[in-house]
Amino acid sequence: GIIEPMELPITLNLIGKSNMYYGLGAIACGLTCGIDIDIIKAALFTIKGSVRYLEKIYDKDYMVVDNRCSTPLDYNSVLEEIQNIKYRYGYIVNGIEIDEGIYTVKKNLEVILDWVPILSIHKIYFYIDKKEDLIIDNINLLLEKYEIEYEIYSELDRCIHDSLKQLGKGDLLLLMGDDPLEEGRAILKSLI
Repeated sequence: GIIEPMELPITLNLIGKSNMYYGLGAIACGLTCGIDIDIIKAALFTIKGSVRYLEKIYDKDYMVVDNRCSTPLDYNSVLEEIQNIKYRYGYIVNGIEIDEGIYTVKKNLEVILDWVPILSIHKIYFYIDKKEDLIIDNINLLLEKYEIEYEIYSELDRCIHDSLKQLGKGDLLLLMGDDPLEEGRAILKSLI
């Protein structure tokens, strides 16, 4: 027989527009295969998503999201996804690996700075895996043109600790970076 169109509320425990599209695809496949909608709903709600891809680490009074980023395209993609999340103020912990080279570091930072006014980012916390004056000087030079607070750290646990202290109800903390932030989730969970 013919089934009439209907609305069914389904909650995904994931964030980001692309994850919503993946969820819609899964729903369509499940329904096409005759799977009961309640089973589909339960399965979609329990999905954790990919590690370090728009990964919600914490979501109570405030939200903490971790995303592996290494190129300007990575940074732009995640910041574009973040604009679809409701939050009060945004904060970023940006992990910088000095082996990336100054050109990549600058290009990544330029992408972040382009999104600062769009996303209401109030402060950026930079974690640099090794003290490197050239990178620190370039960060300072780039940011002196912008009205954004920032701090530079060489200890990840201190960086995350200080960023958490800033968060209020409804705020968003975004961890962005590659290998330097691998331990970010564990440090964060030990502090919350």
